[in-house]
Amino acid sequence: MIIIPSMMFSGSIVMLLYFLLRPLLIKKCSVKSRHWLLMPAIVFYILPLQVGKAFYIPRHYGMGGGYGGTGFDLSVNVIERYPSGLTDFHISPVNLILFVSILLGAALLFCGGMVLYDMEKKHILQESRPLTDAIRIAELESIKGQLGIRKRVNYRISDTIKEPMTIGGFCPIYLLPSGQFLPEESRYIVLHEMMHIKNEDAFMKGITFLAVCLNWYNPLVYYLMKEMNQLSEIICDEAVVCSLGKSERIQYGNLILQMACKGKTDTTVFAQAFTDHGKGMEERIRHILDETKKKDSRVLTACLILLLSLSTFFFTASIYQYPTVITIESIPEKSWQNR
Repeated sequence: MIIIPSMMFSGSIVMLLYFLLRPLLIKKCSVKSRHWLLMPAIVFYILPLQVGKAFYIPRHYGMGGGYGGTGFDLSVNVIERYPSGLTDFHISPVNLILFVSILLGAALLFCGGMVLYDMEKKHILQESRPLTDAIRIAELESIKGQLGIRKRVNYRISDTIKEPMTIGGFCPIYLLPSGQFLPEESRYIVLHEMMHIKNEDAFMKGITFLAVCLNWYNPLVYYLMKEMNQLSEIICDEAVVCSLGKSERIQYGNLILQMACKGKTDTTVFAQAFTDHGKGMEERIRHILDETKKKDSRVLTACLILLLSLSTFFFTASIYQYPTVITIESIPEKSWQNR
């Protein structure tokens, strides 16, 4: 297998296992545990890991062959060794076109995402103004301190957005709509958005986006991104309602539904809006109203992650085929060098 299928295959095994076990995980595991279980998939989708195979990218290669150490054939998994110790491998035109197309698609998707993010950030800065209310800033800083957030947060107000949102990871911007909220509702919103900053959700969203760019042709990677975004919202919701009673949970759920009815705020990479306008809204409300707390077992989570990782490693190792080595003795070295 070549590098790109290795990335896709390993990550897809984790996602298929997660998908099959998802009903059981929802019943037995906390949302944080499910969130951590998706981390191996992101690692496999980004890094070309495969047990039983060490690969080396030659210094020179082309349509006819290459040299520069131990290589592997990108088309028929055959290595040709010559008397001088040089190695030849061939790249078929079809495989080369596919390889370049996949890399080109990944580059276009990544660059497009970064451009949209830059445009969105500039638009936000142009259409918003700094928060100047000292009392409100003090309240925001108080909640930020209670959560142990040390990052400097840029607080701004906008007349164009319909719901609160955060954007950016290293220097986050907390954007508030110009409308007024009840004091308790305002606290719910601030705590939810601050939890996104504390959990580094913008950074995780960027890493997941990178996995999507590298595996844009794989449908399972979009399911991974959707599940990661959904779980990050639920984790923040749980932080808000963990100490609330039933009536307060209902109030918080109604607040989310009211925000969703106002319309959707478009977001790109490194941005999180307060509400989710997809099918995940039902699951969020269900978790908000559920007062039974599932045990967040780190030992169980670590064991499940280890199980998923080892299952992927051993499965890819079991189907790995070592390249066939052919020693060429009849072709003079001079003709090889003149190719």
